[in-house]
Amino acid sequence: MSGEVEYRESVRLKFTYFYATDGTYAKYRAAVEACGWQQNYLLNQFTSSFVKKNLEYYQEALAKMAAAMDIPAEELYELCRSDAEPILPKYVNGHPDIGPSPLAPYWDLTTQTASRRTVGGVKMSGRNAVAFRLAAHIDRESVALTISRIAQWHLDTYWDRIYAPQLAGDLKQTL
Repeated sequence: MSGEVEYRESVRLKFTYFYATDGTYAKYRAAVEACGWQQNYLLNQFTSSFVKKNLEYYQEALAKMAAAMDIPAEELYELCRSDAEPILPKYVNGHPDIGPSPLAPYWDLTTQTASRRTVGGVKMSGRNAVAFRLAAHIDRESVALTISRIAQWHLDTYWDRIYAPQLAGDLKQTL
């Protein structure tokens, strides 16, 4: 065994802001400041947890979308894995039935209910980048709105289990 590990470099998703309500942004800032996360790394963590939770959905979506585009799934994967915003082929075999998006409950996150928050993009694994880009395509959203909706999902899902106990324990000086 040579000790070498095969891998591909991470993918950089470029965006300069995301949207968050005041309540979501307060939780995000608390996680950054009190838990020691860097802003971009925390957004990467949000995406990673979202992909892990919804991986089967996006695996099926990739296969169905590729078939509807009449291209191999590996080709669609590579298009979505690119550092550049992908231009996906048109559907030639009808729009695929992939079911409701896991982000569907977060449709109400709009620029009227949330403020722009500055951030410098994120780097993530290729697999997570592909799932992220599929989510943006399926929901017909920009990168900024997709990361915004994932951040809202993550904090709604994990705040009480992961972040709030850390903050409360530190304030009470107890483990």
